[in-house]
Amino acid sequence: MAWIFDEYSKYKGFSPAVVTGKPLHLHGSLGREQAGGRGVLFAAREFLRDALCARVQGSSFVIQGFGKLGASAARHLHDAGGKVVAVADARSAVHNERGLDVPALQAHAARGGMLSDFEGGGAVMADPVSFLSMPCDVLIPAAIGGVLTAGTAAKVQARAVIEAANAACTPEGDAVVRARRAGGKEGGGRSPAVWLCSAVCVLCCVLCGGRACALALAPSFAQTTPRGAAPLLLPR
Repeated sequence: MAWIFDEYSKYKGFSPAVVTGKPLHLHGSLGREQAGGRGVLFAAREFLRDALCARVQGSSFVIQGFGKLGASAARHLHDAGGKVVAVADARSAVHNERGLDVPALQAHAARGGMLSDFEGGGAVMADPVSFLSMPCDVLIPAAIGGVLTAGTAAKVQARAVIEAANAACTPEGDAVVRARRAGGKEGGGRSPAVWLCSAVCVLCCVLCGGRACALALAPSFAQTTPRGAAPLLLPR
């Protein structure tokens, strides 16, 4: 990133804002390593409050991915009083219905330990179909894209999904979520409603108060917003 910044500045002049991820001594940003996870916390806080009339504190979270984004999100949610009940990476997964000790789990992973070997929880299946269907208040795909397909979305047992990974939800999965939110039967059988929020939209929603989204989506959202909820962050 430092090279990109330097090369671009040769032709366009001093341009520190051209790329993210620069070293601190070359106009990088303090806190960048934690920025994605902190954004997920903000998304969860605002979405739970304004769409589901709930709070991060006391809510249960299942997080797919325990890399830079997933681990940071888990830590911020844990520190905010959330109950992270399960996390998974590419190799394994761990679950504790009373809530995982996220700082201890991070230390365990930093030593090279598999999540499934963590003493503060029990091993569970890490494959997307099994893991993404675990019961919780909020499911957070924070690993790779395309995991919420029509098949997996139909089996989600969370009240809400916060999409942290890029394009975690496929168009087919999005259609299933929308049908479930509206009380439809897509995916076989009547299922509990699920709300889908993209963490990528957090900054613009916080800045504009959701007015732009409300103007664009008002007809459909007005039919599905819980009574008394003020929609700051809207479902995709």
